[in-house]
Amino acid sequence: MAIVIDGTSTPETFRVDAQEQLTGTDPWLVAVDDFDTLLNGPSGGQWNDVLNGHCVNVKLGEKSPAVILVSDSRFSLLDLARRSLIADAISDTVAPPQISVGDLVAVGWKSSSEARQALDQYGSFPRLLTKSRAGCVEAGIADSILLSVVPGVTGALAQRLRQLTRRNGVKSQPHAMDVHLSPLLSRDGGQVMCAAHFVHAGCAQLIEGASQFWPRSLQDSARRFASRLFLSEEAIWLDRYIGSTPRQLVKFLDLVAGVRGKFKLRILSELSSVNVIAGANKQFVKTEFARLTEGGFDVRWQTLHPNDVRTVHARQLIFPNVPGIYHLPPVDRLLDTAAVGNEVDAFISKFGDWEAGERLWSQSSNWL
Repeated sequence: MAIVIDGTSTPETFRVDAQEQLTGTDPWLVAVDDFDTLLNGPSGGQWNDVLNGHCVNVKLGEKSPAVILVSDSRFSLLDLARRSLIADAISDTVAPPQISVGDLVAVGWKSSSEARQALDQYGSFPRLLTKSRAGCVEAGIADSILLSVVPGVTGALAQRLRQLTRRNGVKSQPHAMDVHLSPLLSRDGGQVMCAAHFVHAGCAQLIEGASQFWPRSLQDSARRFASRLFLSEEAIWLDRYIGSTPRQLVKFLDLVAGVRGKFKLRILSELSSVNVIAGANKQFVKTEFARLTEGGFDVRWQTLHPNDVRTVHARQLIFPNVPGIYHLPPVDRLLDTAAVGNEVDAFISKFGDWEAGERLWSQSSNWL
């Protein structure tokens, strides 16, 4: 017997079902469909608490076994670990099925060579393979799908993918950790290679540790920034000194929106940094932010409360339901208004950041 949690479920309905069904003597399985979407939703924190309470943080004999499914754009257990303590309790990981040439031919592809070419180009992402068969793979859609996996490739997994991307177009011997990279890989005769489009689109350079320093051009900087935003559906960008170059900031956000698409970004800086923006520049920012928001990239900009300015020094991207933040280079390096030196970004695992960010936002002021 099982309780199924999907996109229509709420923590409240699960609690009711659990109270009615999990109190008996018969074992019940908790099946969670598309867990990453639940975590990114408005009740993500509650789901973490509820599932922890039933499946992890209870006596051994009272635990409910769980099967957790995540979408192919969030395939990495390491990515899940960034957003949920439940990952620590996972005892076994089953990789998504690896699509083969035979699978594609069986569903109507014209030839084995055509199927082989598509797999080598796009890996095992069903959406990209479907579009490839129809001859309509839009570069923007392909880039977005491939970029969405970048935040989940970390540590040893990132090292393995860097090794594969350096051998672009050359098949390598498989490794045990390839199961976590399954959608990005193409297998042929017992050998494996990274999807060519992942390399050609520049996604490989955005993996953790792939590039030694932050990019030295506005376009590349915006693309790297945008790739970090795929970790969630909204974020707070905290940097006290955002403001001195408003028109360059708008250019940067325009490029970010072009890569990330629909998103909610809240910017926090200090009042002294935005005081230089007046008259035509202020109206320009308001108009451009309204245009970006209308296009789906919802961006808002407020100033820190004076009491918070004294204690807020770090430059961060903060996400909901993510136990950690991205530490960023100074804003003038991101906007290409100062020379980039040895600045890098880094993901720092810790808890409570979103609550702290929300508190800063609630005490901030709208200056536009």
